[in-house]
Order: sequence, then C-alpha cells, then structure tokens
Amino acid sequence: MDRLVNFPGDATALTPIGDGRVLFIADGKHVRVIASDTLMPDAALSADDSTQLAGLVLDPLFDHNRYVYVSEILTRA
Repeated sequence: MDRLVNFPGDATALTPIGDGRVLFIADGKHVRVIASDTLMPDAALSADDSTQLAGLVLDPLFDHNRYVYVSEILTRA
C-alpha cells in the first residue's frame, strides 16, 4: 500500500482516472482530486447541506466524454 497524500478527514470511493489522477469523496461532502501526488486545493464538486455523497463511477467512455457519475443521498427529517 502506498500513501498518496495526507488527508485528515474521511476518504471514500477512491477512483483512479487512468492518467495518474485519483478522485475521492472527502467527508461525504466533497469530490476531491489528487494529481501528481498532490491534493488539489479546491473541491471538484461539493454537496449542499442536506446531501451526502456516497459513490463515484467513471463512465465507460470516460476517455472520450469525461463523465463521472456521483451518487448522492438526500437526508430528510
């Protein structure tokens, strides 16, 4: 196992893109990107207060269309 970066929170759904970058869900709220062994400073996507992010999947044609599917869970009272 190799350490990519230090991240103080919860990291789930690690998804390698194939070009050296890795996507992951940070603390259930943000999609973050690791590139060249560096955590990018800004989130690629952030959920609103009532939503949790749960998973990431690359489209089968990701190399052509760059689509990433992100599942979310809406929390209600």
